[in-house]
Amino acid sequence: MYPNFAEISMDSQVQELDGGSHKVFLVRLNGRKVVYKLINSISDQPTRSAIKKILRNIDRPIFEYFMDEIPQQKYRDRSFTKYSDIELRTLKEWRKRGIPCTNVLEKHDDEIIYDYLDADKYSNILERIKFKEKEFNELIKTYDMIRFEAKKDQDKTLLHSDAHLRNFLYSESLNKAMAIDPGLKVKDNMNFEQTDAYINLFFSYCLTELNSPNVNKYLSIFSDSLSRKEKDSVLKINKPLSVFANIYFDVRTKTISFIKGEQIISPAQLCSYEKIDLVNNIFS
Repeated sequence: MYPNFAEISMDSQVQELDGGSHKVFLVRLNGRKVVYKLINSISDQPTRSAIKKILRNIDRPIFEYFMDEIPQQKYRDRSFTKYSDIELRTLKEWRKRGIPCTNVLEKHDDEIIYDYLDADKYSNILERIKFKEKEFNELIKTYDMIRFEAKKDQDKTLLHSDAHLRNFLYSESLNKAMAIDPGLKVKDNMNFEQTDAYINLFFSYCLTELNSPNVNKYLSIFSDSLSRKEKDSVLKINKPLSVFANIYFDVRTKTISFIKGEQIISPAQLCSYEKIDLVNNIFS
């Protein structure tokens, strides 16, 4: 029904959207707005020199080892690459259970086509100076719906595997928070309660990263939505990195920054002492 993106005429209205690691485009076809997400593959990556490939192969297992120390990354299976299969299965199950989420229209080999949502990302909404209580309550409502359905079946694959604020949209016309892009795989060797706790911690850290005077308010509302047992599960895993992990990330970041000629962000900042203390104070 829908053409491949490469077949779309340049006469069509095409607008590139912020899709993170994917190329995402808003397209008007026959008067209807749809969204195309082009799925990245290894072959899409630029060719590396032989030396860079060798260095990357040496660094990769060390990087993965220490990344697994970062609490909000610990539940993710980074060896799995078929993200679109997970996303489609999860969105289909969410819609069947009445969870507000994006609607998949069609999938081709290397692209997914969605209904267009006239909505804004929560990463934008919550950084406004004004306290967005109504909008945030809708976000927590959708987040809770996902957790309720997953908990009911003890099915960790129904949880939002990438629950950062860019993956929730607020629709003013519907007054609903819509979940999008649940495309990461959770680890097979982690039980439901552990996976849920790590995702809750990840969501909490995303709130601490907001450039907003209302961070504590948002974090408190989220904390209040959890049971005492669930909060204790988050507190139990909310710990700083080991000395060795901090040294490794510091050296690695400085080396890559020097090679690239620009400052890059260290993964250690994902769980800074400031974030740990803020979550501990509000969840205690």
